[in-house]
Amino acid sequence: MFAAGRIDTHHHIVPPDYRDWLLSRGETAGGLPIPTWDVDTDLAFMDGQGIRAAVLSVSTPGTHLGDDTEARMWARKVHDYAAEIVRDRPSRYGFFATLPLPDVDGALEEAARALDELGAAGAPPSTTATPKPSSPVSPPDGSPRRQSAAPSTS
Repeated sequence: MFAAGRIDTHHHIVPPDYRDWLLSRGETAGGLPIPTWDVDTDLAFMDGQGIRAAVLSVSTPGTHLGDDTEARMWARKVHDYAAEIVRDRPSRYGFFATLPLPDVDGALEEAARALDELGAAGAPPSTTATPKPSSPVSPPDGSPRRQSAAPSTS
């Protein structure tokens, strides 16, 4: 798949439409501003760092911001964008699927599409695939969600 040299397997991609959507929702990348991303700038960075190839993936916050249907749509768009980049530069890029978890059915469906139809190199689950603290989702056993202990502001 790739020529000899460094392979970056933790290489974030930010499709422009995905970035616009996140910004419209007031989202950040783990508290940091959502960066801009383009192939030419990324390739220049990779070349400057001695990175021969990279496996692209989306960073936090991922595609699931609370709505399963919206998360599936954005996972699909991100995959299509990444697959196009890989098709254009197969010696430089691969990509990991972004799973719209906690929507398990959507994640399985999109993982199959990304792996079988688009050639994704894998489909690792995100470490941020849990509902936000304000989410009404309860654990599978039906017990109430535990809220983290936070100091009172009153």
